[in-house]
Order: sequence, then C-alpha cells, then structure tokens
Amino acid sequence: ICGNDPFAVIDTEARRSLHYADKYKFDFVDLKAPFSPDAYTDAITAAEAAGYKAVITDSFSHEHAGEGGVLDWQEKELNDLVARAKERNDNREDWKLRDAYNQLSWQKPKKAHKRMVDKFLQCRSHLIFCLRAEDKIEFKKDDKGKTVVVPKETLSGFKGWIPICDKRFLF
Repeated sequence: ICGNDPFAVIDTEARRSLHYADKYKFDFVDLKAPFSPDAYTDAITAAEAAGYKAVITDSFSHEHAGEGGVLDWQEKELNDLVARAKERNDNREDWKLRDAYNQLSWQKPKKAHKRMVDKFLQCRSHLIFCLRAEDKIEFKKDDKGKTVVVPKETLSGFKGWIPICDKRFLF
C-alpha cells in the first residue's frame, strides 16, 4: 500500500507501537485520553492531510470503552441530566431518574460517533483499526432444555472473543 513511504500510527497503548520502529517505517502519534470520537477524527484527518496513504490506529477500542470514550461520555451525560432533574426538585429515586434519562444521555456521544464514522468513510487514506477483545458468553437452552454456557455470537458472526467497539463499527 505504501511502498517506501512511511505510514502513520496512532497509538493509545502507551507507545507500544514503537516496539516495531526498527522493523517498519512509520510516523508515530501518541494519542492520550480523553479518547473521544473527535480525538480520533482529528488525528486521522491530520494524517490524511499530511499525505499518509495508510493510518493504523492501535487501539480503537478506547473510543468506545476507554477514558473519555463513548461509554464514559454517556455516563457523564446521564449523571448531569439526573443532577439537573434534582435541581428542578424532581423527587424521584435515583434509579428512576437514571432510567428516565438513559436514552437521552446517549444522544451526544452517539451523534459524535456517527460523525466520526462518516468522516472515516470519506477518508482517502487506508484505515486499519486494531481492537481489543473480551471473552463473552451467554446462557442458552440446549435441545433437551438444559441451560448451557456458549460463546456469544455477534451480528457479524464473531464468537467468543468479541471486539470492544460499537456493535455496528465492524460493518
């Protein structure tokens, strides 16, 4: 893809990509928290503008589950919405307020994630995303009605070890 040209590496893994600096010709960006969708968009946009033909991001999982990522952002939004409700003298129990505002709390993080994905789809550079994974299981009934533990399967057909990212990102 790159020939003799260096590629860009966006590293969120404590500079681990530098372990490969003697084997591969790449330029390095040390991306630190908060790992918001905008931080990834800015880094990849800058790499594209600099003329890199390929950009590797290791790890993209932080955008979803890292410090300042989408899950953290949603939790902060939810806490803020509940606090504002209490300031307006909404006397419902915390769990009821959290339940009432849960869906609304996803609005800003999901919108930013969608903008990021839309930007990536328009990017002229080749994008490679490294993802962490978690071992996931689920409980199902076998043909005899007995509950068994089986590897969880994603919409894209992955079983057991599931990539840590938005469930639609793999498509």
